[in-house]
Amino acid sequence: MNPILKNFKIKYRFKEILGIIFLIIFALGLYLPYIELKEFQGEEGRRALVALQMLETRNFLIPNILGEPYFNKPPLFYWLLALVFSITNNCSEFVARSVSTVMALSGAVFLTFIWKNILKNSNIKYSFWSLLIPGLIFLTVPEVIDKAIRAEIDQTYTFIITVSLFSWFYFYEIKNKKNLGFIISGLFLGLGILSKTFQALSFFYLAIVPYFLFQKRWKELLSLPHLLGIVTYLLVFLLWAIPANFQIGFIPFLKAWISEYQTAATTAEVPLIDHLSSFTIGVVIGYSPWIFFLIFYKHKEFKKFLNQYPSLKKIALFSFCLFAFSYFFYFIFIGSRLRYILPSAGGFVFLTCLPVFYCFIHSHSFWKSRFFKTFYYGIIGFLVLSCCILTIYLMVAKPLQHIPVFLIFNLFCLFIFSLIFFISSRRKSSFTLIFAFLIVAVFFVKQIYTSFYYPYHQAHLNHFRNASVEIGNIITSDQKKDNSLYICKEIPHHIVYYLKYRFHIIENIIYSKYCDESYFKNWMLVPAAYQLFHINTENYKVYQLKIRKKDYLLIKKQGNSS
Repeated sequence: MNPILKNFKIKYRFKEILGIIFLIIFALGLYLPYIELKEFQGEEGRRALVALQMLETRNFLIPNILGEPYFNKPPLFYWLLALVFSITNNCSEFVARSVSTVMALSGAVFLTFIWKNILKNSNIKYSFWSLLIPGLIFLTVPEVIDKAIRAEIDQTYTFIITVSLFSWFYFYEIKNKKNLGFIISGLFLGLGILSKTFQALSFFYLAIVPYFLFQKRWKELLSLPHLLGIVTYLLVFLLWAIPANFQIGFIPFLKAWISEYQTAATTAEVPLIDHLSSFTIGVVIGYSPWIFFLIFYKHKEFKKFLNQYPSLKKIALFSFCLFAFSYFFYFIFIGSRLRYILPSAGGFVFLTCLPVFYCFIHSHSFWKSRFFKTFYYGIIGFLVLSCCILTIYLMVAKPLQHIPVFLIFNLFCLFIFSLIFFISSRRKSSFTLIFAFLIVAVFFVKQIYTSFYYPYHQAHLNHFRNASVEIGNIITSDQKKDNSLYICKEIPHHIVYYLKYRFHIIENIIYSKYCDESYFKNWMLVPAAYQLFHINTENYKVYQLKIRKKDYLLIKKQGNSS
């Protein structure tokens, strides 16, 4: 091999390895601080509880909670959580949420890999920073950040769908390996179905159907490679569905999934007009600051740039089909939430990555735009002013010793860096500085939010943790050896998680659908809203509990009751 060519390859390989290391350090620094302080919210407790029940019962086929099958979601995410809990021998909030952090990081690395190969295919040279554009954009999208610090399915699901879609694009369009493209995408589509049901297919077909139609290649949808892809994702799904059907039947799962689709599509928390406006505003906020770079698609110079490189033009069209049609598909359903379109984030990343990369090459195009100059300096002014206002508020509202040191540090860093970027950018020479500023700004804004809100949440909004400790103290103070807790009507999954697994206060928790005195021996926890059997003070002692916004009754059966 030519020594010059060999050195060239070594240089690029070193740059790629260094880039991956940087993404890892950046992602961990962005996501992990304070991740364990906030108690489980939303569905987090249920996700962790199902995984822990799998480990306890050794039944990994059918998700269940306290013996009751849980049909709403397939088992893949629970398998992943159970595996991590088992390996670490730890089921804390930090461990559960770090699964999503790793999935977000993996998505960023995968998008960087695809981007690198597209640039190589187009014979485009890239710098260290231009190589990392898609990975850094993905990691700093606010919607991705929000889901990367939750013990929820969304980030894992997004990673699986992203790999499915862009592995298809890479092998099918770039490498021209059509069979392999559909087979690999089919494999991950099958995993997507096992994560969040058949809606995984919607993202795939919302992307490739219009992509083929725009290029007048619709016949390829009827090709043998596509058939191989269909067979692949069905086989992956059936590997679980057939054994599940033999054990408990598949119909309950299907009914639960259809019910969820109907609820998501029709349940409106706000009127239609409010939904349409809030959904759009949510997209703008949830995908800032990068969404504003889409304005470049109306510039003639940028369009000429794309036309020079067929691979870049193809990835732009494919990404547009994925993100735009996913957005409009969920936009029309009044029960949709912003997180529903998160699996299309890979398309958004490449759509914004291309104009950002163009600015790296033609930095003058950014500074020529009055909009982007106003946008850039507006962000700097807003951040500097916000730092000053928040600092003054903290000094007035709290004693200095009660202000988290990490919060003060982050406010100081954001203020100083904003001023440095403002002074440095006056020369208007390099876009790298602008890109670095946007990354740094998102990083420190997120750190300020978590260092302010998470300790506050731990101190004032620890509803489930505090309630679990209170319930545990009441029950364990009883002199009886059998401190089993019976739960009826509904399962408070956060309470069960903290009582049984996180704090190890109550080892035996039993669920019954019926609130009947014959179903419990000593203790019962039930929502106060339900009508119970007759309770008298001679046979029962009742503790009234307020758990977040809901009233519960903790009932103790007295010793003289028969």
